[in-house]
Formats: sequence, C-alpha cells, structure tokens
Amino acid sequence: MTDFQSTMKVISLILLFFMLAEGSYAQGNCTDESIMALKGKWIKNTAYDAGKAKSPEAVRHMDKMVQLLQSAYELAGTEAKYWYDEKKDASWIKNTAFPYSLNADFMEYYCNSFQKTNNLKLGNETGDWFFIWANTFGRFAMLDQDFMIENRQVYQLTPQLGELDGFPLFAGADGNELQGSKQFSRTILVSRTGQLPYTPVSRKQYLLAFLKYREESYKVDVAYETKRPVRSDAEEEEAKKQGYDKADQFSGPDQRDKDRAKSNYLRFYVSDKEEHQNALTQMEATYRKDIKPAEDFLDSQPAEELSKPALLKPGNHKNDFKIFENEPKGRMLVAVNENYFTKQPGYNPQFFAVYWMWGGNSPGTNFGLQVEKNFDFRSLQQMLDK
Repeated sequence: MTDFQSTMKVISLILLFFMLAEGSYAQGNCTDESIMALKGKWIKNTAYDAGKAKSPEAVRHMDKMVQLLQSAYELAGTEAKYWYDEKKDASWIKNTAFPYSLNADFMEYYCNSFQKTNNLKLGNETGDWFFIWANTFGRFAMLDQDFMIENRQVYQLTPQLGELDGFPLFAGADGNELQGSKQFSRTILVSRTGQLPYTPVSRKQYLLAFLKYREESYKVDVAYETKRPVRSDAEEEEAKKQGYDKADQFSGPDQRDKDRAKSNYLRFYVSDKEEHQNALTQMEATYRKDIKPAEDFLDSQPAEELSKPALLKPGNHKNDFKIFENEPKGRMLVAVNENYFTKQPGYNPQFFAVYWMWGGNSPGTNFGLQVEKNFDFRSLQQMLDK
C-alpha cells in the first residue's frame, strides 16, 4: 500500500466516524421529549381569508375565540394556523343568528428516520383540529337535507358522554376510540343556561315521518316504472326470435349443444311485460317489508314509549328502520328549537358548538388534554347575546 493510499484510508475512516457520530447524535436526540420541547407559533392563515370580507361584528367575536384558545393551549411540538369563516346567507331562523366560525389546525413535528441529520421535521398534514361554530351545529350534528319532520329539518347528534364544566359533552364525528381508532374528537355545546337550541324528535314523530317518506319514495319508483316504455306484442316476438337465433348461432357445431341452448333460452325467456310486472311486484314486496317494523312499533307500543326521544344508529334512517337504539350506540334525532332564538343583531352569538379532534401521539394527546382541561367555556358562554 502506498503512502497516498494509506493517507486516504485514514481520512475515509475519520469521515466515516464523524458521519456515524453525527447520525447517531441526531437520531438519539429526536425523541418525544425533544419534540414536545419545541414551542411553535400562532399564525393567522390569511390565504383562507383572501377575498372573503368579514363583518366587523363577527371578527370581534372570533378574535375573542382565538384568545380563549391561546390561553387554553400552549403549543408543544406543534405549529398553529387559524382562520375565520362566515356564511351571511345561511341564517337559520328568520334572518337572525348568522353562522360563523373559528378554525384552527396544528401541524405536528416528527422524527424523520430517512435523514441522518436534522431529522426533526414539521408535518404537512394533521389530525389535530379545533373549531368554534357560532349559531350553527357545524359537524356536531349531521343534517339530512331530504328528511323533514313536521316541516322541520332533522339533525342527528353524536352520542352524549356526560358533562364538562357543567356543559353537555358529546362525542365528535371523527374517530371512534371504542373501536380502536387512533383519532379522537369531542364536542361541547355552549348555550343559555337551562336552554337548548334543539328539541328531540320523538319516536312517534320519527316513525310517522319515516312511513310518509317511504310511501312517497315508493310512489315515485312505481310511477317511474309504470311510465317506462314496454315493447308491443309484435316487437316482443321480433326480440324473442332474434334471441333464439343468437342462441342457435353461438352454441357451437354440435347439434345437441344447439338444441340445448335454444331450449334453455325459451325456458328462461322473460318478456318485457313480465319484467315490468315483476319489477312492480318486487317494489311492493320490498316496500311492505321495509315499513313493517315501523308499523308494528306504532301499533304495539304505549304512548309513553312513543314519546321517548328517537335514537338511531348513524346511517340511512330515512329509508331503513329496524329498531331504536340506546346510548352510546344510538344517536338522537333533533330539530331546531325556533323558540330558543330571540330577535337581536344577527352576529350576536346565540349558541356555540366547540369541537376539537386529535391523534394518539404525544403532541396530539397533549393538545386534546389541554383543551379539555383548560378551555374557559364559561367565558365563551358570557359572549352569548352580545
């Protein structure tokens, strides 16, 4: 080995040592503790606000919402972005109680195992979110646009879990930790003391509306099928002959195969008129089967049972009913309580839905717990009607 080769070998070993040491140092220092030690910034996401003028009255309230959130949550392992939204044309009750919201997301830092150095990175997607909706349910209650009860739109709440600081605490719509999900969410409803912006839909109200909706849907289906053009007798004979000829043509060279194919074709042949009648018969059978549980419940249960709130599994409750559920499986159907809303300036908040969701890692868990422990829901309530 030459002197030059020996020198290069020594240099290579030294470089390799420093590279390994640097990588080991970086990897060893990227831990939950180092992530949680990072204190991020609060950034107003003006990109979402571009071209969307906000009413000063709504902005005043949303500024206060941000202050309450910042007081409740100290950024740890996250960066925060927040923005405002309002919908001037989405008033609920007689041009009052205009909806608007504070929206915030929290990007988490994480250890990037694909880099040897500086492997503490900020993610570009997140499962950590926070919302305050004023004068609207937001994602707290799902609206069914097509299903009406006594001329009122119907919402389905998430299951109620109890109370937090004296306010109703509900499960969120995102994630289900009972089924092993790593996504969690909660909702707090903030309204006037002793009042709610919704009224429960009773079992009787729901069943009557369900039967009416199914009857109307059935009539529409029958009308569509009844109006469908059906071949005349001459057209039917021609279609039947063409099918018979094709069975003979594509059944192979063996005459026995041809005879069998033509025999099977005639045996299983259904005319257009028969298909039409079969469709109507099947529609009626399906309709009768679908409404029977609702009719049986109405006929068999006393008034006390029928007056209870209607709790159903989330899903297609306007088309399918089997049984009523109990919490936590069941979700209550409600309608807007118009008597709750009072005449006042439209941007005065009359109720809030506070919603937060988080992931199961350290920054997300810390965020979820801090909001639950520290958020001042009382101060939010004091903003009502002002």
